[in-house]
Amino acid sequence: MEIKILHLYHDIMNLYGEYGNVKIIEQHIKDQGFDVIVDKKTIGDEINFNDYDFIYMGCGTEKNQKVILQDIMSKKDDFLNSINERKSYFINWQ
Repeated sequence: MEIKILHLYHDIMNLYGEYGNVKIIEQHIKDQGFDVIVDKKTIGDEINFNDYDFIYMGCGTEKNQKVILQDIMSKKDDFLNSINERKSYFINWQ
C-alpha cells in the first residue's frame, strides 16, 4: 500500500524546520511497511486534495501566513469538498 503526503507551502510555512517533521512522519510510515510519496506544493500550484492521504502544513511567521492567505483561500472549496467526499470513508473505517 502507498501513502501520499502533501507538504503544503513547504517553502514558506517552515518556521521550525518543518521538513524534519515530514521526514519523521515519512519514516514512521515506512517502518509500518508502507510505501510513501511526499509531494511539495506552494503558492500557485494546482492541487487535487483527493490525491493525498495526509496533508501537512507547518507553522510560519505572521508575515508568511499573510503571504499564503490569498492562495489557500482560493483552494478552500476544493479542500473542503475533499474532506466531505472522504468523510464517510473515515467514519466507516475500521
